[in-house]
Amino acid sequence: MKKIWLVLYGMLSIAVLSGCQHWQYASQSEPYIGQSIQNAKDMAQYSGRPFRVVRNNGQPMPVTYDYRPGRINATVVNGVVVNYEVE
Repeated sequence: MKKIWLVLYGMLSIAVLSGCQHWQYASQSEPYIGQSIQNAKDMAQYSGRPFRVVRNNGQPMPVTYDYRPGRINATVVNGVVVNYEVE
């Protein structure tokens, strides 16, 4: 049952975000959104930024509270980055 909700949540998120013009603009100006976790990690590493997943499929991940300027804190749904913040 939980898996069905995760799939529905992912599909709804994609449907809502793909219909939003801001999302289309954001995907061009924010390179991590829409990337797989591995691609996003590789991109962050290439640019010299630490990367971590702070939320995966709606579940908070264990994180430290240290401040690291430039670190990418990503929210992931079904293996794809849907949001991120830079410290």
